[in-house]
Amino acid sequence: MTSLHYEKLENEPKEIGIEILDASGKVLRNYSKAEMALNFGKDGGVNSGLNKFVWDMRINKLSSVPKRPGTAVIPIVTPGKYTVKLTVDGTEESQDFEIFMSPKENYSQTQSDAKFAFWMDMYNTAENSIQNVISALKVRDDAKAKLETFKTSGAKSRSISKAEKQYASIEAIVNTYEGTYVSTGRTLAEVINLPATILFKMSFMSGILDHSEGPVSQSMKTEFEQLKVEDKAATEQYEKDIAKTLEKFEKMLQ
Repeated sequence: MTSLHYEKLENEPKEIGIEILDASGKVLRNYSKAEMALNFGKDGGVNSGLNKFVWDMRINKLSSVPKRPGTAVIPIVTPGKYTVKLTVDGTEESQDFEIFMSPKENYSQTQSDAKFAFWMDMYNTAENSIQNVISALKVRDDAKAKLETFKTSGAKSRSISKAEKQYASIEAIVNTYEGTYVSTGRTLAEVINLPATILFKMSFMSGILDHSEGPVSQSMKTEFEQLKVEDKAATEQYEKDIAKTLEKFEKMLQ
């Protein structure tokens, strides 16, 4: 256990934040002022008096595909050395600390490190997939905006009709790609009846890691490798299909 230097603040700070860094200096977790405002003092001030802050030993959450369920792959760090940095209105203070292996555990530090490395591979794979989907959605939205501009440009109705059909193809390709990763159901019934997506499967696997101890099972390693194969194939197919469709669409708008 460790603590930072205590200092009384005469006024509530405008900006305050906490960062958790690993031994290499990489930021694992950020907390904003809003996230740390957990209680209210008797005088109505936020967090007046002496306060305690507890880190749950998890890293930052993944990004989210807009208007879709989040992906619950949030690794718990392995025992080791870390640093906490507190910033208050531009003034920084840091303190090193260490997380120890529980003496009750029957697995080694090496096994714990291997589990965290596997979990981080899943985390990074999921984040990359999410960013790919977000980029695809932007392609769709940009095409939609161009179509709307084209429709008001004085173009002939026949040309507009062709462009609309081509945009529909773009929309279908993007929507299919998105649906491969996140649930696109509009109701709970639709979500339940849709096939499990790649990111949902990762969330499920992460939940098992969250509640299990010891090394990662070989069956989970095999399943994750298969998910990465599916991820790669889906992206390659999307990029191939969207490139040809966009090229035709752009020509129609000229």
